[in-house]
Amino acid sequence: TPHRVISVCGKGDVRSMKSKKIASAAIGACLALSLTPAVAFAADFQDTEGHWAEAAIDRWGDSGVVNGVAPGVFEPDSDMTRAEAAQVFANLLKLDGAANLDQFTDIEDGAWYVDALSACVDAGIIQGIAEDTMDPAGTISREMLFVMFARAIDLPAADTLNVEFTDADAISDWAQGAVYALVNAGYVQGVGDGIIAPNEDITRASVLALLNQAVSSYVVTDGEAAVTGEGIVLVVADEVALTGTAGADVVVAAENASIDMAGLTGDVTVTVIADNVAIEGAAEGTVVAVAEGVEGTTVNDVAVTAGDDYVVPAEEIDEPTPGPAPDSDPDPAPGPDDPEESDDPEADDPETD
Repeated sequence: TPHRVISVCGKGDVRSMKSKKIASAAIGACLALSLTPAVAFAADFQDTEGHWAEAAIDRWGDSGVVNGVAPGVFEPDSDMTRAEAAQVFANLLKLDGAANLDQFTDIEDGAWYVDALSACVDAGIIQGIAEDTMDPAGTISREMLFVMFARAIDLPAADTLNVEFTDADAISDWAQGAVYALVNAGYVQGVGDGIIAPNEDITRASVLALLNQAVSSYVVTDGEAAVTGEGIVLVVADEVALTGTAGADVVVAAENASIDMAGLTGDVTVTVIADNVAIEGAAEGTVVAVAEGVEGTTVNDVAVTAGDDYVVPAEEIDEPTPGPAPDSDPDPAPGPDDPEESDDPEADDPETD
């Protein structure tokens, strides 16, 4: 079945996701959770030391996915806004798309978040809370963030929830497919005591903890990348050779990428969310899903159609072509038990002594 998510990023906004082109160029921004050519805060945050999410914040800060609200200040326990969430995903996937935002009356021209929101709208990751309202400064709930994440990695919606939460009934109808899928895959856990708290606002620290738990390998540079453990292997580099033995969910988000999987063994699935991706060395049984709207995917030189799940077949071994029979005389000379034929009827009963 095609990989797709039907869910929303805000109440009353139920739309089907349509995957867009993903490319490998970073979005510029200038304030919270941003990276700019001119201003880039160091990932050495003074207010995260000893925090429960310190390791996750450091990892994604060092990776260039997030920055603080000021030099040395991250504010891990502040609620994340919708604009900040868009910046996280724009940086994570290195989006450079640009959707028209004119329909949203509450987006200020030239605001620091415009490029990130435009890119995320173009990629189908975020939508307004109403037809003309984006609410960039509004906080984002846990289930809203979960939906954005599921869309970002093109995770198919799930119909059932395989983990029991006492407040599972509180998950909004429009978010259930995405939340169920993330929980079932082990990417999302509750807040403790069997509670998932879908409607609580999510903090900046919790967003990075989610990324840390779900993304086992973040491949941002060309060359060989060792895959360890289970989880998402998010590839945003152009030329990558994956190695290792692990159960991995590879997500390729770099346009024109070339991925060599000959050195990767184990139970592997691949989701392609960028155009013109070439995958080589995929082993028998590898499942490759190409997101809707994505073009130019090849797997072991076989073209794969968008919306399809392609399973790499067993390697075909050519049967040897039968050769000619050993050389023989087509009319062998008669032997002792093979009397020479003759027109003489007497030859059928030769005389003997």
